[in-house]
Amino acid sequence: MRAVSPPGDVRTDERERPHPELDCAVGLWDSRLFGNHRIVVRVARYARAVRVVLPWRRQDENPHKVDLIVVSARSGERVRNVVRLCSDPTSGEIVFEPIDGLGDYYVYYLPYALLGARNYPKGYYLPWRPLESPQWRFAVGADDPRAVASMVQAEAVAYHAAGERESFAPMGFPASPDELQVLRRRHPGKNLLLFPESRSRPVEMTRSIPALWIRRGAYVPLDAVVRRGEFFAFQVGVYAFSDAEVRVDTGAMPWPTRSLLTEGVRADGSEFTNRPVRLLGGEVRTLWFVTEVPPDAPFGGHTGSIRIGPEHACVTLGVTEGEPVADGGVRDLRSMARLGWLDSRKAQDHSLVAPFRPVAVDGGRRRMEILGRSVVLGADGFPERIASTFSDEVTTFGGAERAILDGPVRLDVGRELEPCHAVEIQQPGDATATWRQTLSGEGCTVRVSAAFEADGCLEYRCELTAEGGPVTFPDVRLVVPLRRTVAQYLMGLGRPGGPCPEELDWTWDVARKNQDSVWVGDVSAGLQISWKDDSYRRPLNSNWYRGSPLVEPRSWGNGGLGGVQVRKTDRAVAVEAYSGPLRLEAGEARRFDFRVLVTPFKTISTRRQTTERYYHAPNRAEEVSGAGTRPVPINHPGSPDEIREYGATVVNIHHATEVMPYINDPMLSADSLAAYVRRAHLAGLRAKVYYTVRELPSAAPECQALRALDGEVYARGPALGPSGPNVGHMWLQEHLAGGFIPGYASSNVDDIPIVTSGESRWLNVYVCALDWLARECGIDGIYLDEAGFDRTTMKRVRKVLQRHCSDPLIDLHSASQYREADGFASSANLYMEHFPYVDRLWFSEYVDYDEIDPVRWLVELSGVPFGLLGEMLENGGNPWKGLLFGATARAPRVDLRPLWRFWDSVRLPETRMIGWWSGSAPVVTDHDEVLATSWIGAGYAVVALASWAPGDVDVSLEIDKAALGFDDVVIESPEIEGFQQAMVVSGAEKIPIPYNQGRVLVLRGTPSEEVPPQSS
Repeated sequence: MRAVSPPGDVRTDERERPHPELDCAVGLWDSRLFGNHRIVVRVARYARAVRVVLPWRRQDENPHKVDLIVVSARSGERVRNVVRLCSDPTSGEIVFEPIDGLGDYYVYYLPYALLGARNYPKGYYLPWRPLESPQWRFAVGADDPRAVASMVQAEAVAYHAAGERESFAPMGFPASPDELQVLRRRHPGKNLLLFPESRSRPVEMTRSIPALWIRRGAYVPLDAVVRRGEFFAFQVGVYAFSDAEVRVDTGAMPWPTRSLLTEGVRADGSEFTNRPVRLLGGEVRTLWFVTEVPPDAPFGGHTGSIRIGPEHACVTLGVTEGEPVADGGVRDLRSMARLGWLDSRKAQDHSLVAPFRPVAVDGGRRRMEILGRSVVLGADGFPERIASTFSDEVTTFGGAERAILDGPVRLDVGRELEPCHAVEIQQPGDATATWRQTLSGEGCTVRVSAAFEADGCLEYRCELTAEGGPVTFPDVRLVVPLRRTVAQYLMGLGRPGGPCPEELDWTWDVARKNQDSVWVGDVSAGLQISWKDDSYRRPLNSNWYRGSPLVEPRSWGNGGLGGVQVRKTDRAVAVEAYSGPLRLEAGEARRFDFRVLVTPFKTISTRRQTTERYYHAPNRAEEVSGAGTRPVPINHPGSPDEIREYGATVVNIHHATEVMPYINDPMLSADSLAAYVRRAHLAGLRAKVYYTVRELPSAAPECQALRALDGEVYARGPALGPSGPNVGHMWLQEHLAGGFIPGYASSNVDDIPIVTSGESRWLNVYVCALDWLARECGIDGIYLDEAGFDRTTMKRVRKVLQRHCSDPLIDLHSASQYREADGFASSANLYMEHFPYVDRLWFSEYVDYDEIDPVRWLVELSGVPFGLLGEMLENGGNPWKGLLFGATARAPRVDLRPLWRFWDSVRLPETRMIGWWSGSAPVVTDHDEVLATSWIGAGYAVVALASWAPGDVDVSLEIDKAALGFDDVVIESPEIEGFQQAMVVSGAEKIPIPYNQGRVLVLRGTPSEEVPPQSS
């Protein structure tokens, strides 16, 4: 047995005892059988039945409905004869039979069961189940108050928890109603009571005061020892007897101190200040603060105070001698110094991200050029021309411009709008150009603020205001006309990736559909258009969309009147978003914001795709033998040396492993991670970590501090716990007050995560932590399992990685979100804003690669139209079809070594890829449903064939020798283990292609001229 002792930086006098009646300790037992909590009862006098009062101080509101399990400490045998006399949240009283005579008995008073899926468990307390013998109950007089009153009294002597994390000590034992009355009498006339508290004892409860605060009393000053240079975190509990709204003032602190709930820097760099705190009567609110102790702070004590409403909390900070700590002291995670990163602006600038080029501005022509694309503005500030110079293969750019628009982009409000001044383009940095315009019309103005970035993002903020009096607009319409020759494909607005339809009518349905954008284009030129307003809040993605869906824009949605139309004409495809009739009162404004992403973002690289050979999740025990076969669970290499010998060059370190147990917080295992990365580098591997923000581990020291930020970081969920719907792991229900959404749990490492909101200041922490991991642990990049943040954060992520890694790697995985639970959003359309900063895609789970058609594969899975290549996931994918898009499965789920050996033998990294979608493909077949992709080298070509035909077919090749630079051609079809048998191929013979399969050929000839390899 191990006592729960208070940490060294908190008071240790008798008033600080966590439980007023019981000693607290940690024991060892099977919590799945008995629950996480027990009270030790000592029987000092034997009787057939003994009575005991259990001062459990519970947080659940209906303790009489929860089972009790009494077990002998001596034999471990369960006591069946137990009678519950009374139960309330403060205490319970039972009568039981001491089956082993004198000694200790354990009363497990919160037993539970975990139901549901392994990774999404649902905890339920077991219902009360009387097991006593009626004869025993009658014989001992358990129903006779006089007999009960005369029974031998046993004594409750201790509280035990199944682990340190599971313990309610020290802050989880609520004060009794009588104690609260005493507290109130001590402070007559006060509505608010303040309780300064150490960072090492985070407040958990919101509906009750911790019992130890009753003994200590309110307004007791916080005395803390701090280090120079650290972000010192602490908390003040606020208890309100009745409803109140207060503001916080930290001006009397000795050094800059921030109230995390009431002021801060958002993830987009904007600030908020002086936010009021609202309290309900009987509620405890925990306010967290961070003091930035100067690196040159004088040694000794420094006293200050914090004003919360009319009350003051006193704080004394004693600065110890020694050198200033680095990074605010974040290395010691228990200090919660990372809370100081919540307001960081790291990488919040307009600097460039590779491979993009500075925005080149020709102000006189209102023209802006970026990597492979250009935009020309009209006098109204909207684009009148958007063009691309990417090649059909998306391997080069810089050729002749290809116009994407068929005419100017227009914002039509049903009346003439005149520009009020000339458009002047400003450049706050290499990566950004900005401009403003004001458009004036009868009874209204439109104020336009816009930016064009080096990655191809056009962001517009358009504020329509009624001037002089009420104005009724017949419609507000954004018209984007694309050339029909460009608008070959469409993805979004309820449509998966496919051919652009003749017409499409779509209306807002945010409760069920995660849809507010559409991409229209072809492989070398396209636009994604999305519509927002000032109420935009990033929705949850993946399985949790319906828990926090899109907010319908008041402007574009207009209460169900708005929508989007797509219409084809002989020369154009018009995408028109409309609001329907709209009335604005005098001075009233509506924001009609929109964003355009110009695609592709960058060139694809055969060299990178074929030399960056991924090995995913060592030690997760899943591998297959033979390319194209289905996964078979076997042991596979886990050490860096073994992985390098396997043939991989990049290793993804997954969560739920020995190296990194906890999801999305690599700093919790920084030492083991750094050691593994060092070994990987010595073995010649690049090492990346699983790291995103979709959910956070409850094991993080800051868990309760983040909960106290009132739904900013943790996504709001239903009111969970014993008094509400029991959803989620029992630890969350017992320790995380208020609503939450449980994340993906990993039982092998006891990781119990919580889903995040996606748009919070934790993104600032995320960026700072990534910078720290790259510097201190040497990571080479990250693996994103979905992306729960916006493009602004993605740019910051890329920037901090580039500062420490010469060539960082980011790969993005997504399950197919085109399904009901996820709001019918194609992952490529959903995450397109991130694609400029991603190096590889891993789409997608829930996809049948054997059945998906080639156009949808091209648009939705491959990444090609956006300058990316990727890999397959579900069941290893279809290896033959995947190669048409430069995609394989990922090792070790599929054994790719035979393919890798083949690639090396034909020097595939030195070639230039020309996909089947290109108008200049040098090799095609005579069958419309058998497609070919070629890799062109000097004097040779590698050709992949794959069939979508309904059965086995035989095909002939049509080879453009001039395009290949060949005088003649010799065709080989080598053996590739697990992929194809060797075959003799004659140029005049048909090539058999089995159903849903394909073949790889090597074409060799005498080159008539050198064909230059692809530039990477």
